[in-house]
Amino acid sequence: MKQNLLKRFIPLSFVACGLILVSGCAQSGSGRTAMQPIDDQTLNLRVENALQNAPTGLSNVRAMTHRAVVQLTGTVNSSVEKRRAAEIARDTDGVRRVENYIEVRNQSSGE
Repeated sequence: MKQNLLKRFIPLSFVACGLILVSGCAQSGSGRTAMQPIDDQTLNLRVENALQNAPTGLSNVRAMTHRAVVQLTGTVNSSVEKRRAAEIARDTDGVRRVENYIEVRNQSSGE
């Protein structure tokens, strides 16, 4: 009797463990797993807030994030500001890569 009960219990415990593992990796409506630490919307807000709070005035720079890859667009006054915007985005926790499409405005006095 004990052996018969044990033969039933072991396979059921494996099935239960499998279901728990599968449900822990279930996907959300956005296609990302529930285990992904930071979603793109939150990451995007963090990057844009950091850019807005930068002392160099990067208010014309926008970020778009997809799968932790941040694309920067907009205009700045110098290549230094362009590099700084990329550094700010790159230094944001959770960013995997930065694609910098920021344009530098032409300056009559040069750089």
